[in-house]
Amino acid sequence: MKKSLLAIAFAMVAMVGSAQVFVGGSLGFGSTKAEGAKYGTTNFGLNPEVGYVLNDSWCIGLPIGVDYTKTAAQKLIDADGTTTWNVAPYARYTFYKAGILSCFVDGVLGFNGMQGGDTNVAVYVAPGVALSVTDNISLVSRLGSLGWNNQHGHGNYFGLNANASITSVGVYYTF
Repeated sequence: MKKSLLAIAFAMVAMVGSAQVFVGGSLGFGSTKAEGAKYGTTNFGLNPEVGYVLNDSWCIGLPIGVDYTKTAAQKLIDADGTTTWNVAPYARYTFYKAGILSCFVDGVLGFNGMQGGDTNVAVYVAPGVALSVTDNISLVSRLGSLGWNNQHGHGNYFGLNANASITSVGVYYTF
């Protein structure tokens, strides 16, 4: 029993000693306006993140963030926008590397909570690119998503989101 515990302890120390932990996050901004409309919809998101590099192809991460959206109807009546919190753990697979450029896809299980108690659960994949500025600093951009979500009280949705209003850019530091 003692030998097993000692072996587990050594394995954990070795894993932590060679850990590739990263911190960072992303900012997202989007604005849409229908042709001829007086007001559009504006969205802003702040998503700090921590993660762990498992090997050259795989990593896991945990972004926890907040989004703020103000719709055309809210602007029309001068009402406050809607604030949403989100937690979206992911597993990232990097499938292409060339020099400082990497292409990846994130498999995400997301949870959102909105003002008034509404909740949203989502499962989706999100492609992206990473640019290694230095050995420790990377710029990361996610470029849309494909998946399913359930909005409490509003139904289930499956679809592809591929437009500039849902692109995010982040800066990450790897220890």
